[in-house]
Amino acid sequence: MPKIAREAPLDFKVVNFIRRESRRSDGQGVRKTNISSAMGIAASTASIITSKLCKLGKLSETSDNRIKVNGDYEYYAGISIGSSKVKLTICDYTFEPVTIDSLQAKFSTATFSRFEEILNPLMEQMSFIDADKDRLEFCKESPDNIENINCDLTTICNFICDLYDMQVEEGESNPFSKIKSICCAFAGWVDFFEAKLLKSPNLNITSSCSIDRLYTESVKNRLVERKIQYFIEHNSKTAVVAEKEVGGIWVPSEDSPFKYDNVACAYMGVGVGLGLILQNELYRGNHNLSGQIGHAQMPPHEKSLGDDDLKNTLCKCGKSRCMEMYIRKDVFRQVEDLKSADIEELAALLRGDDTAADKLAYYLGEPLSAVLSMLSINDIVLTGKLSKLVPIIESKLNRIFIDHGIADIKIHTSELGEVAAARGAAICAYFYSHECPVTWNY
Repeated sequence: MPKIAREAPLDFKVVNFIRRESRRSDGQGVRKTNISSAMGIAASTASIITSKLCKLGKLSETSDNRIKVNGDYEYYAGISIGSSKVKLTICDYTFEPVTIDSLQAKFSTATFSRFEEILNPLMEQMSFIDADKDRLEFCKESPDNIENINCDLTTICNFICDLYDMQVEEGESNPFSKIKSICCAFAGWVDFFEAKLLKSPNLNITSSCSIDRLYTESVKNRLVERKIQYFIEHNSKTAVVAEKEVGGIWVPSEDSPFKYDNVACAYMGVGVGLGLILQNELYRGNHNLSGQIGHAQMPPHEKSLGDDDLKNTLCKCGKSRCMEMYIRKDVFRQVEDLKSADIEELAALLRGDDTAADKLAYYLGEPLSAVLSMLSINDIVLTGKLSKLVPIIESKLNRIFIDHGIADIKIHTSELGEVAAARGAAICAYFYSHECPVTWNY
């Protein structure tokens, strides 16, 4: 079972602060005086800690005395198994995805050929997420039962272990031998502390499933032999972690370096989840079960009140009147299979059908406005499929928020989009492998 300390050690906080603040300077680094003043520690303490971390290789100092995080220090893998896609990303110590270009620059021709040989079996099952085919971020259609989840995780973990074992030429180093941990984020009800997927209706998992059942014995043995830890998490939680840490809204103002203490992130694949960061810390709820907003029960849209078929339709969770059931069966009723539907097809439907757009705004806006109003959250990121759909309905959503008295809400469309949950899973793998809480309280 995973162990998480109540508070991270100061060294760990310093690394996290420098990593995040470096993005404000386009990777130029942070001055020691800024570390001490922003974190409220003595200048001598900041100097001692950063010097120690530089010697360990976690940080480096530039010629103009700025401190940066050394991206090559460690690596982390994030997997997201959602209701429509499986996604994989491998990130370095700065939380940036590893790129093909960086590997070509790092490796000799012979070593890069070995990397390509290892990559080929994965590419028989998955494809690059980005059009440039540069970042080590991949996706495939989601599995629909536990056996297929085993198969997907076996393919992905064997790829990671093969990278870890990759032989390099003399004088080169293998960065993938520094992969420390994997976090797999699932759609559904996930108990992080018990390491269980309790159920995931959209993946056809209806009973509790431990993390050990999700991985085959051979895969677990390969990971343990290489001391690669593995964790399980809920995908809407990992999505909000990614948006907070590396997403487009994170940029703080000059007078408030810790802006956006409270952030909500609605993530949509086939289902809908809600990740929350409250007072700069990932919110979990009892047994890590917060965020199931897709199963909030609500009345149908006023134009669907007389639809008897809709009244008698059950959500995949077994209940009626769930928000995500209405999205599938009312908003996108013309779409035969929402799981495999192209996002552009869904966007075109909303542009051409104002009633469908009204309904999507209603089904999202009513439950979200209740949460945002109650918790006094002014910033919400909409990611996954929503990153492409929300611009079409943003004005309608804003009207709903205004009607509920939260006129100052800021709607942010995700820059990470469908990769948010996987990227956040890699970031969570970093926190969990150090037994530290996911927090931005420096």
